[in-house]
Amino acid sequence: MTTTNVPIDLLSVGLYSPVDASRLLSIPVATLRRWVEGYSFPLSSWSRSHKPAVFARSLPRVDGALTLTFLDLVQLRVVQGFRTAGVPLQRIRVAAETAAAVFDTSHPLAFHRFRTDGRDIFADAVEKGRDWGLVNLSASGQKVFPEVVEQSLREISYATETGLAARWHVAGPGGGIVVDPRIAFGEPVVEGVNVPTRIVWEQSRADNEPEALAAWFRIGLKQVRDALRYEAQLARAA
Repeated sequence: MTTTNVPIDLLSVGLYSPVDASRLLSIPVATLRRWVEGYSFPLSSWSRSHKPAVFARSLPRVDGALTLTFLDLVQLRVVQGFRTAGVPLQRIRVAAETAAAVFDTSHPLAFHRFRTDGRDIFADAVEKGRDWGLVNLSASGQKVFPEVVEQSLREISYATETGLAARWHVAGPGGGIVVDPRIAFGEPVVEGVNVPTRIVWEQSRADNEPEALAAWFRIGLKQVRDALRYEAQLARAA
């Protein structure tokens, strides 16, 4: 898989370098590149093999630079959930390819139907490999994702008109911080007031009193604390 051919409005998709995406996802850059570009490995001293990307990224390289969009970021978040659950990349790749065909979308892991119909698609991919430990079955026999994948999907809000991811609640549901490609060029912002968390964090170096920061940005104390908590979490993960 390489890239999609759908025309893109670059002003509203959110653009991220691999370093930006690595910081937001807490994924090493090298790992992120393997997921979005594939990788080669030696079979012997005279031959190599290649594994393709897990999903088709939105943009081609420009002047050699890799740039990711918000929808790429969301798909990486879902892949991260699967990998944390121990699902092999090949299994995720098969599920993504199948979902892309079934849903008729170039961003299958960022599509709203993946939250529901994708359960069966993923389960089929697992069952073919007889890897029963990666699928839970409810009392009724309904196939469900591992809990860590469910968590990643709960963080995502979808646009009604397109069915594609529109917002990522990067601090978790109720965490007060969102990434929206239409706001602040896709930077994490305080939900409801759209103040970038990075700006709140930087201002806190000059005045670390939450009350003063709330007055400065004209936002609530909880919103200040949400922003600082999120940025501190990013700093610890760096």
